[in-house]
Amino acid sequence: MARASPTRASAGATRPPRSSGSPPRSVLAGSSLPVPAPIWRHFRLPHDRRPPPPASTGSRIGHAPRMAKLDSLTFGSMDNLTQAPSAPHEREVDRHRRSINAIDHELLRLLNRRSEHAQQIGLSKRRAGLTIPQPSREQGILDELKRLNAGPLRPAQVDQIWREIFSASRSLQQGAPIAFLGPNGTYSEDAVISFFGDAALRIGCATLDDAFDAVASGAAPAAVVPFENSAHGCIADTLDLLARTGLPASGEVILPIVHCLLSHASDLGTVDCVLGHPQALAQCRNWLDRHLPSVERRAVSSNAAAAKAASESTTHAALAGERAGRLYGIEVLSRAIQDQPSNRTRFLIVGDVPRIATSSGKTLIRVEIEHRAGSLAGLLAPLQTHGVSIEFLETRPLGNGAWTYCFYLELSGFPHEAPVAEALAEMTQRASTLAVLGAYARSAMCAVPSVSLPRATDEERAQ
Repeated sequence: MARASPTRASAGATRPPRSSGSPPRSVLAGSSLPVPAPIWRHFRLPHDRRPPPPASTGSRIGHAPRMAKLDSLTFGSMDNLTQAPSAPHEREVDRHRRSINAIDHELLRLLNRRSEHAQQIGLSKRRAGLTIPQPSREQGILDELKRLNAGPLRPAQVDQIWREIFSASRSLQQGAPIAFLGPNGTYSEDAVISFFGDAALRIGCATLDDAFDAVASGAAPAAVVPFENSAHGCIADTLDLLARTGLPASGEVILPIVHCLLSHASDLGTVDCVLGHPQALAQCRNWLDRHLPSVERRAVSSNAAAAKAASESTTHAALAGERAGRLYGIEVLSRAIQDQPSNRTRFLIVGDVPRIATSSGKTLIRVEIEHRAGSLAGLLAPLQTHGVSIEFLETRPLGNGAWTYCFYLELSGFPHEAPVAEALAEMTQRASTLAVLGAYARSAMCAVPSVSLPRATDEERAQ
């Protein structure tokens, strides 16, 4: 896209004449770049009741000072919009594009006004020591907007747009990053984006311990950590850290895990090494055995680290998500190569994050019992009595060298609900210790952020 060559505006310079088919141009004070005057200056929305703009074509706009900064942007396509189209369909497209530009500028002005109010709310809440995120308030806004929506936007699209607006508002209010198991480009970061939105500030952590420490120290209000994979089971370290730190589990995210083979190599025949997290290598074993049977497989700390390393080679390949490929500038050789098409990972949000208002929740507990016959059956009996189902059950050694164990259970329902509360009260009497590690809304499976990843076709796999 060609840009006008820079020229220096000087005091008293004579303005060159302009053709009747070109819009007025302006030069931002202190800038050497001439830019098109904002298109919205020439086109007004039907509902716009502001007085008409002043006759001057200077770069500062008297009736809309907040939009003056737009003069510093060069829109390469703006000149084309003002040229007289030759065909009727071109004139129709041009008319709609002009309207869209005007609406976009008005949207930007209104979104910035909304953001200013959000910042003031965040400031007031911090002064009062209140929690900033308000999921119930956000859900109420979404419900009302979808009720008022007359289309053509679908309800799911309204939901997606406003969740990103909420995410931007939260980031302006909080100013503190969300911790995740890093580096950038991991599935854990995808989970952060799915739960908090792409505008959320993020900080990658080298280990799970570091992610928990970030929350415990106050450096981050929350962390997103892997909890369970549909192919390989639970992440034991996450359970142990929940028990050791006492930080609450306050949310969950379920993501499809779609592994791609990323490489600068021109084809599979030139790949000499495949890098990946040990789990990713295991989850793609059958595909690798069929298509790259003699190629070295090298385990690394994360799939994002694999993508970064592969981006620095012309013959190495990485197992990672497509977003990691875009992040590190590396191409997809083959897509969706995991052995299980339904492979997914569940992540927990750790920290004091307000719970989304819902009638469907889960409660995570840790229990120790005496080592005697029938003690586990006795512990679980109240769950059957009160109709509470077990969503997840895991055994972990206590680490005292005596071959004793504790149990982690995820129960259906919130701890304040009568069936769960009554069952927990009876279980507490039968256990040596019982601790509630968290309660959170049940999550549906989320889409992979910002990208649609279909299952690889047979033709793709044969490449």
